[in-house]
Amino acid sequence: MSGAAGKQWRVVMHNCPVLVYGYVFSVLLELTEFTRKEITGFVNEAHNFGSCELYTGDKEQAWLLAERLHGYGIIATLQELP
Repeated sequence: MSGAAGKQWRVVMHNCPVLVYGYVFSVLLELTEFTRKEITGFVNEAHNFGSCELYTGDKEQAWLLAERLHGYGIIATLQELP
């Protein structure tokens, strides 16, 4: 583990009724190394349940992913894990 005192952070992607499925899918395909199958699962989970966990790890990587998603208009939040 890296980061302050080994803290872990989570990136949660939230459903947005304005963005279409295909757009979110293509952004995740471009920004991440997830497979198409994984991205399909994430987008479906966010759409059906309101959110999904995209990443758990160090703060810097979590922050970077969330900021990159925000740059494409995708709503993502950071959560510090206990």
